[in-house]
Amino acid sequence: MGSTSTGSYPRATSGDTRSCITAALIRLASDRPLSAITVTELCAEAGVSRMTFYRNFQSKEEVFEKHLAALASEYAAISAPLLEAGEKWFSPGHLALAFTFFKDHSEFMESIFKCGFTHQLLDVVAGYMLRHWGDGSAKSEYLLTAFAGALCSAHVLLLHRRSPQGGVRKRAAGTTPCAPHAVQGFFAGGAIRSAMVAFVIAHERS
Repeated sequence: MGSTSTGSYPRATSGDTRSCITAALIRLASDRPLSAITVTELCAEAGVSRMTFYRNFQSKEEVFEKHLAALASEYAAISAPLLEAGEKWFSPGHLALAFTFFKDHSEFMESIFKCGFTHQLLDVVAGYMLRHWGDGSAKSEYLLTAFAGALCSAHVLLLHRRSPQGGVRKRAAGTTPCAPHAVQGFFAGGAIRSAMVAFVIAHERS
């Protein structure tokens, strides 16, 4: 059965096929893991045939990968003025823009946290930071990667606190409760990265 969610990604009946498929997968992923969603079910939700799906994507995972890449390009464009002004990665301007962007795309972000795509998001965020502020040193790489993990983890916490139950959106009865594991895993990852940064800094001072 298709989701009846009406958020940032409402049901589309016409227009760009890829957008329709992406929106459908985000709706379906709001209450079940990606592994529990079949291509047939996704096609029915999007209103396209399986042939049309495979003309545009090789897999369900590629739908999220391509949408994440598109969002990364969008963020790079809107953050360009801050970069040109010399804003640092920890500046209030960059932080405000990052959290506003996360909020504007919170439905998609929540879906990828639930479906185990957190490492892809971290790679995108860390890659952006390293391209603009990395200096090639181990200290810089660990520091910026740790900050990227903290930024993503903070958004998970915001999603967690915003929900009516004090947690991520309630899942349908009988589905696998993958969201808590995604949240715990991301916080654990952020803690590990922070510890690695501390180790590198201490090592360079010795």
